[in-house]
Order: sequence, then structure tokens, then C-alpha cells
Amino acid sequence: MADLHSANNKITAATALTEKGTTPNYLAGTPPQPVAQPLQHDILTGTNEDGTKNADTCRDWTVGNADAKAMLGHADRLGRNPGVNSWNQAHVSQGCGLEQLAPTGGAGLLYCFATN
Repeated sequence: MADLHSANNKITAATALTEKGTTPNYLAGTPPQPVAQPLQHDILTGTNEDGTKNADTCRDWTVGNADAKAMLGHADRLGRNPGVNSWNQAHVSQGCGLEQLAPTGGAGLLYCFATN
């Protein structure tokens, strides 16, 4: 668990796959450019980089419209701002509905983790 929220984590564009084992539409290149549309590199996390809860969680995941916001990470670890490459805390969403998530590269995707 400690590695998951440290520089030692292994989450990259190659490992952050969908539930079907496919790669969403990520950024690529320098400077990062969308490789396909719609861009889908934003991941709903609601956490800070250290894994603690962020204040922005779509009101504890109960709101699905513009009335709340969520902390997003970048699954491909790329972004427009140098150094903003966190998988779990890159920027806040414009809202919690698909209409607000899509403009910044989101599709309502989230990570699900399990332990043995």
C-alpha cells in the first residue's frame, strides 16, 4: 500500500488499463498531445497524492452533475503543466457529471484496487 502512493508506484499509461484490459485514449508525445479522441486520461480518485481523502469527492460520490467536484489523477502520468503527473492528484474536475468530466479528458473512469 505504501508503494501505491509513493514514487515507487507502477501506474503508467501501459499499466492503467480498463476493466476489459484495453488502454483508454491517453496523451502522448512532447508536448503531450491527445492520441485519439475523446481524451480519457482523467481518473476519479478523490484523494491526495499520499492516498488520504481530498475534500473534492463529488460529495462522497453522491453527486453526478455540476453541483460538486472531484479530485482527478492522470492515468497516463502526463499533463499540460510540467510536474503535474500524479496518477491520483492532478487537478479538480469541472463537475461530477460526464458533461463536466469530458472537457478535461475524463470519462467517469476510476481505479478499483483489491488486496489478497
